[in-house]
Amino acid sequence: MTIDRSKLGEVRGYILAEADFNRSWADGRRGVGMPGANNDGYKARRIEIAVEREVWAASIGDAIAENDRLRAALKRALELAMSASECAPATVLHAIEIISQEAGL
Repeated sequence: MTIDRSKLGEVRGYILAEADFNRSWADGRRGVGMPGANNDGYKARRIEIAVEREVWAASIGDAIAENDRLRAALKRALELAMSASECAPATVLHAIEIISQEAGL
């Protein structure tokens, strides 16, 4: 399955906006004067939801960064392999070694 990187960024942005929306009910940016909005239990639940969404968004951000890191390592390894006068098996093995090292494998 292929996932468009830009779509992951959009999803991350949406989740962060949702986290901020929930936090706004707890910090007074929303619900001022509304019955029940000042209830400590209600605020705690909104904060709990916000934190959960922030963790989701951070995980997506980590996945994007890891994808970028692996793509850069692959590009570098392939550039090294292609820069050789001929693509000998040892060169390809060396490229794979670099990918593995940079990917932390």
